[in-house]
Amino acid sequence: KKRIIFDHLIDMAEYKEIITEIDSGISQINGRFSNRQQLASCPSAAIRILSKIIDDENLNDGTDTGGENLSNNSIEINKIKSLIPITEAIMPNLGPKIEKLIQIINQLSIRNDVSKVVIFTHWKPTLIHTSKILQNNLEHSVHKINPLDNYQLIEKKIERFRSEEEFSILLVTDKMGIGIDLEMANICINMDLPWNPAVLQQRIGRLDRIIQKSDFIEIHNLILKDSLEERIKQVLEERIGHFKKIIGDMEPIIQDEEEEIIIPNSENEIYREIGHIRKEMDINLIAESE
Repeated sequence: KKRIIFDHLIDMAEYKEIITEIDSGISQINGRFSNRQQLASCPSAAIRILSKIIDDENLNDGTDTGGENLSNNSIEINKIKSLIPITEAIMPNLGPKIEKLIQIINQLSIRNDVSKVVIFTHWKPTLIHTSKILQNNLEHSVHKINPLDNYQLIEKKIERFRSEEEFSILLVTDKMGIGIDLEMANICINMDLPWNPAVLQQRIGRLDRIIQKSDFIEIHNLILKDSLEERIKQVLEERIGHFKKIIGDMEPIIQDEEEEIIIPNSENEIYREIGHIRKEMDINLIAESE
């Protein structure tokens, strides 16, 4: 199948000040890097993210610090608390990512060559918030697979999505089980980019199956400008080059850039890079399991 890729660099626009302030507040608390990734994934889910930090509940939301004693960060936590009412006033529902997502979906929904859309994210706050907003703002059917769903429930939800005759949308996370194909859709939208290109390849591969009826897979990568997501994209580009050095060519997963991809100069650098990727895969699994 032909892969058509669009990288959307999304400006924070009128939300920049509040997003930057929230990101700065989160960064002051030790061990909360994954919460910054959650924020960049879906800034308008900030209230949910900040509330989880304050409550410090060990929920399965992708955070990496369940059980941490936040009393040692009382000043920082008070700062986080003060940001909630401001966020509620400025960015309660919509935000730069959601607004761009809705724009893309509206454009896709009127095309005759589009069957269904699958939206991927690594983070549960993004999944929950995005599905709620789309259900409230779109006329199309919106389906969601929760990370806590068992295999039987996932199969039922996918079959319901497959049986939709009209344009419809499915939201999933990276935690969805191995071997689950989504060939009924030919549009993949990534709300966030993983550090590991193999994870991104797996997302797209769920649609890009032999039984896929469409002759193309269209991929939209949403990247928040002036956030750590720009760095993640840069790392992805470098690691794609590393993978090509080791295993040869691979299917495209991000839009080609004009600049040359950095290739490791020695075998030691290649194996060191593989070690970094494996370590981050372990971190991601831990984050998903909490």
